[in-house]
Amino acid sequence: DNAMEAVAGYLAKGSEQPESGKVHIRGTAYVEQNMLVIEVENVKSANQKILELGDKIVTSKEDKTGHGYGLQIIKRIAEKYDGRMEISYTKEQFCNRVMMKM
Repeated sequence: DNAMEAVAGYLAKGSEQPESGKVHIRGTAYVEQNMLVIEVENVKSANQKILELGDKIVTSKEDKTGHGYGLQIIKRIAEKYDGRMEISYTKEQFCNRVMMKM
């Protein structure tokens, strides 16, 4: 949902385009050293802040009801299958990489 909201914000009339010119959501899955790797990358606004609290990313949405659980659920699923989740971001891009043993 967050990725789709980010793209929709850029596609809205009058919205400033990212410097890279790439408004996107990209999903990739592959196998690397007996691990299933799933990567999802999307554009993010340069002024959108990523709020980190310890090892958690906290929702920045004003309406906190029903928001802020997705990444924690994904992390728990990855750990259940002896894997991990890695998040990285720049001013214009957000990437979530999940690895799970096969």
